[in-house]
Amino acid sequence: IESINKSEWNLCNSEGNLFTSYSFLKLLEDSKSLESRTGWHPNYFSLHSDNKIEACIAAYKKYNSQGEFVFDHSWANVYQKLGLNYYPKLVVASPFTPISGARLLVKDKKNEEAKNILIKNLKNFCINENLSSIHVNFINKNEVNFFLKNNFFIKYGEQFHFTNNNYATFQDFLASLSYKKRKAIIKERNMIKKMGIEIRVLKGNDINSTVLENLYKLYISTIEKKWSLTFGKMLIQYCNLFFTLCPKHPRNLMSDYLEIPLCLHLLRIKHVQLPKSHEFSPLDFQQTPLRHSLNC
Repeated sequence: IESINKSEWNLCNSEGNLFTSYSFLKLLEDSKSLESRTGWHPNYFSLHSDNKIEACIAAYKKYNSQGEFVFDHSWANVYQKLGLNYYPKLVVASPFTPISGARLLVKDKKNEEAKNILIKNLKNFCINENLSSIHVNFINKNEVNFFLKNNFFIKYGEQFHFTNNNYATFQDFLASLSYKKRKAIIKERNMIKKMGIEIRVLKGNDINSTVLENLYKLYISTIEKKWSLTFGKMLIQYCNLFFTLCPKHPRNLMSDYLEIPLCLHLLRIKHVQLPKSHEFSPLDFQQTPLRHSLNC
Protein backbone atom coordinates (compact mmCIF):
# COMPACT_ATOMS: atom_id res chain seq x y z
CA ILE A 1 0.00 0.00 0.00
CA GLU A 2 3.02 2.29 0.33
CA SER A 3 2.90 2.70 -3.45
CA ILE A 4 -0.33 4.69 -2.99
CA ASN A 5 -0.59 8.27 -1.71
CA LYS A 6 -1.93 8.15 1.86
CA SER A 7 -3.83 11.45 1.85
CA GLU A 8 -5.48 10.69 -1.50
CA TRP A 9 -6.58 7.26 -0.27
CA ASN A 10 -8.10 8.75 2.88
CA LEU A 11 -9.94 11.41 0.87
CA CYS A 12 -11.75 8.55 -0.84
CA ASN A 13 -12.45 7.00 2.57
CA SER A 14 -14.72 9.95 3.29
CA GLU A 15 -16.83 8.12 5.89
CA GLY A 16 -13.75 7.96 8.09
CA ASN A 17 -14.07 4.20 8.51
CA LEU A 18 -11.10 3.10 10.62
CA PHE A 19 -11.03 -0.34 9.03
CA THR A 20 -10.62 0.90 5.47
CA SER A 21 -8.23 3.71 6.37
CA TYR A 22 -4.73 3.80 4.94
CA SER A 23 -3.12 3.52 8.38
CA PHE A 24 -5.09 0.44 9.36
CA LEU A 25 -4.37 -1.38 6.09
CA LYS A 26 -0.69 -0.49 6.35
CA LEU A 27 -0.66 -1.73 9.94
CA LEU A 28 -1.95 -5.10 8.72
CA GLU A 29 0.89 -5.28 6.22
CA ASP A 30 3.55 -4.14 8.72
CA SER A 31 2.42 -6.72 11.29
CA LYS A 32 2.74 -9.46 8.63
CA SER A 33 -0.98 -10.20 8.87
CA LEU A 34 -1.27 -10.16 5.08
CA GLU A 35 1.06 -12.70 3.51
CA SER A 36 1.23 -16.25 2.17
CA ARG A 37 1.17 -17.73 5.68
CA THR A 38 -2.27 -16.24 6.39
CA GLY A 39 -3.63 -16.59 2.86
CA TRP A 40 -4.21 -12.84 2.28
CA HIS A 41 -2.45 -11.31 -0.74
CA PRO A 42 -3.14 -7.56 -1.11
CA ASN A 43 -4.13 -6.11 -4.49
CA TYR A 44 -5.02 -2.41 -4.44
CA PHE A 45 -6.95 -0.82 -7.28
CA SER A 46 -7.08 2.93 -7.86
CA LEU A 47 -8.71 5.14 -10.48
CA HIS A 48 -6.89 8.38 -11.34
CA SER A 49 -7.86 11.70 -12.86
CA ASP A 50 -5.22 14.43 -13.41
CA ASN A 51 -2.77 12.23 -11.48
CA LYS A 52 -5.05 12.23 -8.40
CA ILE A 53 -6.91 9.21 -7.00
CA GLU A 54 -10.66 9.48 -7.57
CA ALA A 55 -11.57 5.99 -6.34
CA CYS A 56 -9.85 2.97 -4.82
CA ILE A 57 -10.43 -0.56 -3.55
CA ALA A 58 -8.58 -2.81 -1.11
CA ALA A 59 -8.86 -6.33 -2.54
CA TYR A 60 -7.18 -9.57 -1.58
CA LYS A 61 -6.37 -12.71 -3.49
CA LYS A 62 -7.35 -15.51 -1.10
CA TYR A 63 -6.23 -19.13 -0.95
CA ASN A 64 -8.52 -19.98 1.97
CA SER A 65 -11.60 -18.54 3.70
CA GLN A 66 -10.04 -17.78 7.07
CA GLY A 67 -10.30 -14.36 8.66
CA GLU A 68 -13.32 -13.30 6.60
CA PHE A 69 -16.19 -14.03 9.02
CA VAL A 70 -18.11 -15.26 5.98
CA PHE A 71 -18.53 -19.01 5.92
CA ASP A 72 -18.43 -20.16 2.31
CA HIS A 73 -16.84 -23.56 2.84
CA SER A 74 -19.93 -25.25 1.41
CA TRP A 75 -19.35 -23.41 -1.87
CA ALA A 76 -15.74 -24.59 -1.87
CA ASN A 77 -16.93 -28.18 -1.35
CA VAL A 78 -19.34 -27.93 -4.28
CA TYR A 79 -16.57 -26.63 -6.53
CA GLN A 80 -14.36 -29.53 -5.46
CA LYS A 81 -17.09 -32.09 -6.22
CA LEU A 82 -17.47 -30.57 -9.69
CA GLY A 83 -13.74 -30.79 -10.30
CA LEU A 84 -13.33 -26.99 -10.16
CA ASN A 85 -11.01 -24.75 -8.15
CA TYR A 86 -12.71 -22.40 -5.72
CA TYR A 87 -9.37 -20.97 -4.62
CA PRO A 88 -7.84 -18.58 -5.33
CA LYS A 89 -10.69 -16.10 -5.18
CA LEU A 90 -10.78 -12.30 -4.87
CA VAL A 91 -12.14 -10.73 -1.69
CA VAL A 92 -12.93 -7.03 -1.28
CA ALA A 93 -13.06 -6.51 2.46
CA SER A 94 -11.44 -5.16 5.58
CA PRO A 95 -9.37 -8.18 6.66
CA PHE A 96 -10.33 -9.90 9.93
CA THR A 97 -13.08 -7.32 10.50
CA PRO A 98 -16.82 -8.17 10.22
CA ILE A 99 -17.90 -4.52 10.28
CA SER A 100 -20.06 -3.10 7.49
CA GLY A 101 -18.84 -0.12 5.49
CA ALA A 102 -18.18 1.23 2.02
CA ARG A 103 -15.95 -1.11 0.02
CA LEU A 104 -15.71 0.97 -3.15
CA LEU A 105 -14.02 4.10 -1.86
CA VAL A 106 -14.89 7.07 -4.05
CA LYS A 107 -13.97 10.71 -3.45
CA ASP A 108 -17.31 11.82 -4.91
CA LYS A 109 -19.98 9.41 -3.66
CA LYS A 110 -22.26 10.33 -6.57
CA ASN A 111 -19.66 9.25 -9.12
CA GLU A 112 -21.31 6.02 -10.31
CA GLU A 113 -19.07 5.91 -13.37
CA ALA A 114 -15.98 5.57 -11.19
CA LYS A 115 -17.56 2.66 -9.32
CA ASN A 116 -18.52 0.94 -12.57
CA ILE A 117 -14.97 1.28 -13.90
CA LEU A 118 -13.55 -0.21 -10.70
CA ILE A 119 -15.92 -3.19 -10.86
CA LYS A 120 -15.10 -3.76 -14.51
CA ASN A 121 -11.38 -3.75 -13.68
CA LEU A 122 -11.96 -6.21 -10.84
CA LYS A 123 -13.75 -8.59 -13.20
CA ASN A 124 -10.99 -8.31 -15.80
CA PHE A 125 -8.39 -8.95 -13.10
CA CYS A 126 -10.20 -12.13 -12.05
CA ILE A 127 -10.33 -13.38 -15.64
CA ASN A 128 -6.66 -12.61 -16.29
CA GLU A 129 -5.55 -14.16 -12.97
CA ASN A 130 -7.84 -17.18 -13.32
CA LEU A 131 -9.67 -16.46 -10.07
CA SER A 132 -12.96 -18.23 -9.41
CA SER A 133 -15.02 -15.31 -8.16
CA ILE A 134 -15.26 -11.87 -6.52
CA HIS A 135 -16.60 -11.51 -2.98
CA VAL A 136 -17.40 -8.08 -1.55
CA ASN A 137 -17.92 -8.55 2.18
CA PHE A 138 -20.05 -6.57 4.64
CA ILE A 139 -21.28 -3.85 2.29
CA ASN A 140 -23.56 -0.99 3.32
CA LYS A 141 -27.27 -1.33 2.59
CA ASN A 142 -27.12 1.58 0.16
CA GLU A 143 -24.64 -0.38 -1.98
CA VAL A 144 -26.90 -3.40 -2.55
CA ASN A 145 -28.64 -2.09 -5.67
CA PHE A 146 -25.33 -1.10 -7.25
CA PHE A 147 -23.95 -4.63 -6.90
CA LEU A 148 -27.20 -6.18 -8.14
CA LYS A 149 -26.97 -4.03 -11.27
CA ASN A 150 -23.44 -5.35 -11.77
CA ASN A 151 -24.62 -8.99 -11.67
CA PHE A 152 -23.58 -9.81 -8.13
CA PHE A 153 -25.58 -12.16 -5.92
CA ILE A 154 -26.45 -10.80 -2.48
CA LYS A 155 -25.88 -13.09 0.51
CA TYR A 156 -27.49 -12.03 3.77
CA GLY A 157 -26.07 -12.71 7.22
CA GLU A 158 -27.05 -11.82 10.77
CA GLN A 159 -25.33 -9.70 13.40
CA PHE A 160 -26.59 -8.67 16.82
CA HIS A 161 -26.18 -5.02 17.79
CA PHE A 162 -27.11 -3.28 21.01
CA THR A 163 -28.60 0.22 20.73
CA ASN A 164 -28.70 2.49 23.75
CA ASN A 165 -32.20 3.98 23.68
CA ASN A 166 -31.25 6.86 25.96
CA TYR A 167 -30.91 4.64 29.02
CA ALA A 168 -29.53 6.76 31.87
CA THR A 169 -28.65 3.69 33.95
CA PHE A 170 -28.47 -0.07 33.61
CA GLN A 171 -31.67 -0.23 35.67
CA ASP A 172 -33.42 1.77 32.94
CA PHE A 173 -32.36 -0.88 30.44
CA LEU A 174 -33.60 -3.70 32.69
CA ALA A 175 -36.93 -1.95 33.12
CA SER A 176 -37.49 -2.07 29.36
CA LEU A 177 -37.28 -5.88 29.30
CA SER A 178 -39.89 -8.51 30.01
CA TYR A 179 -40.01 -9.88 33.55
CA LYS A 180 -38.49 -13.22 32.45
CA LYS A 181 -35.47 -11.64 30.73
CA ARG A 182 -34.96 -9.11 33.52
CA LYS A 183 -34.99 -11.85 36.15
CA ALA A 184 -32.46 -13.96 34.20
CA ILE A 185 -30.00 -11.05 33.83
CA ILE A 186 -30.23 -10.06 37.49
CA LYS A 187 -29.61 -13.68 38.50
CA GLU A 188 -26.53 -13.92 36.25
CA ARG A 189 -25.05 -10.66 37.52
CA ASN A 190 -25.59 -11.58 41.16
CA MET A 191 -23.94 -14.95 40.57
CA ILE A 192 -20.83 -13.32 39.12
CA LYS A 193 -20.60 -10.66 41.83
CA LYS A 194 -20.47 -13.42 44.44
CA MET A 195 -17.50 -14.96 42.62
CA GLY A 196 -15.40 -11.86 43.26
CA ILE A 197 -14.55 -10.35 39.89
CA GLU A 198 -12.81 -7.06 39.13
CA ILE A 199 -13.76 -5.09 36.03
CA ARG A 200 -11.27 -2.48 34.87
CA VAL A 201 -11.41 -0.12 31.90
CA LEU A 202 -7.97 0.67 30.47
CA LYS A 203 -7.39 3.53 28.05
CA GLY A 204 -4.45 5.04 26.21
CA ASN A 205 -1.17 4.73 28.10
CA ASP A 206 -2.76 2.25 30.55
CA ILE A 207 -2.60 -0.32 27.75
CA ASN A 208 0.97 -1.49 28.23
CA SER A 209 2.98 -4.49 27.07
CA THR A 210 1.62 -6.62 29.93
CA VAL A 211 -1.97 -6.02 28.83
CA LEU A 212 -1.06 -6.83 25.23
CA GLU A 213 0.70 -10.01 26.34
CA ASN A 214 -2.43 -11.07 28.25
CA LEU A 215 -4.55 -10.35 25.18
CA TYR A 216 -2.20 -12.47 23.10
CA LYS A 217 -2.30 -15.40 25.56
CA LEU A 218 -6.09 -15.35 25.75
CA TYR A 219 -6.38 -15.16 21.98
CA ILE A 220 -4.04 -18.12 21.54
CA SER A 221 -5.93 -20.06 24.23
CA THR A 222 -9.21 -19.47 22.38
CA ILE A 223 -8.06 -20.45 18.92
CA GLU A 224 -6.17 -23.49 20.19
CA LYS A 225 -9.51 -24.81 21.39
CA LYS A 226 -11.59 -23.84 18.37
CA TRP A 227 -9.49 -23.08 15.31
CA SER A 228 -5.93 -23.12 14.02
CA LEU A 229 -2.87 -21.11 15.07
CA THR A 230 -2.44 -19.50 11.65
CA PHE A 231 -3.44 -16.02 12.80
CA GLY A 232 -2.37 -16.15 16.43
CA LYS A 233 1.32 -15.62 15.80
CA MET A 234 0.82 -12.28 14.11
CA LEU A 235 -1.48 -10.84 16.79
CA ILE A 236 1.15 -9.56 19.23
CA GLN A 237 2.92 -7.69 16.38
CA TYR A 238 -0.42 -6.23 15.29
CA CYS A 239 -1.37 -5.10 18.82
CA ASN A 240 1.95 -3.38 19.46
CA LEU A 241 1.76 -1.52 16.15
CA PHE A 242 -1.90 -0.60 16.69
CA PHE A 243 -1.26 1.09 20.02
CA THR A 244 1.87 2.75 18.69
CA LEU A 245 -0.38 4.48 16.15
CA CYS A 246 -3.06 5.45 18.69
CA PRO A 247 -1.31 8.44 20.29
CA LYS A 248 -0.58 9.86 16.84
CA HIS A 249 -4.17 9.52 15.64
CA PRO A 250 -6.40 9.75 18.73
CA ARG A 251 -9.51 10.66 16.78
CA ASN A 252 -9.25 7.93 14.18
CA LEU A 253 -7.68 5.17 16.25
CA MET A 254 -9.04 5.72 19.74
CA SER A 255 -9.36 2.30 21.38
CA ASP A 256 -10.25 1.18 24.87
CA TYR A 257 -9.99 -2.13 26.67
CA LEU A 258 -12.60 -3.60 28.91
CA GLU A 259 -10.38 -5.97 30.87
CA ILE A 260 -10.87 -8.57 33.56
CA PRO A 261 -8.46 -11.37 34.45
CA LEU A 262 -10.89 -13.85 32.90
CA CYS A 263 -11.15 -12.41 29.42
CA LEU A 264 -10.12 -9.36 27.39
CA HIS A 265 -12.17 -7.35 24.92
CA LEU A 266 -10.81 -4.77 22.52
CA LEU A 267 -13.27 -1.91 22.04
CA ARG A 268 -13.38 1.27 20.02
CA ILE A 269 -15.45 3.75 22.01
CA LYS A 270 -16.63 7.22 21.05
CA HIS A 271 -18.09 9.74 23.50
CA VAL A 272 -18.67 7.19 26.27
CA GLN A 273 -19.68 8.00 29.82
CA LEU A 274 -18.70 5.06 32.01
CA PRO A 275 -20.61 4.14 35.19
CA LYS A 276 -18.90 4.10 38.58
CA SER A 277 -16.90 0.88 38.77
CA HIS A 278 -17.29 -1.96 41.27
CA GLU A 279 -14.13 -3.56 42.63
CA PHE A 280 -13.79 -7.28 43.24
CA SER A 281 -10.80 -9.56 43.69
CA PRO A 282 -9.46 -11.38 40.59
CA LEU A 283 -10.35 -14.95 39.68
CA ASP A 284 -8.77 -17.63 37.53
CA PHE A 285 -8.93 -17.23 33.71
CA GLN A 286 -10.68 -20.40 32.64
CA GLN A 287 -13.14 -21.34 35.39
CA THR A 288 -15.70 -18.53 35.33
CA PRO A 289 -19.00 -18.95 33.50
CA LEU A 290 -20.89 -15.95 32.06
CA ARG A 291 -17.72 -13.83 31.91
CA HIS A 292 -18.46 -12.59 28.37
CA SER A 293 -22.08 -11.74 29.15
CA LEU A 294 -20.91 -9.72 32.16
CA ASN A 295 -18.57 -7.70 29.95
CA CYS A 296 -21.33 -7.14 27.41
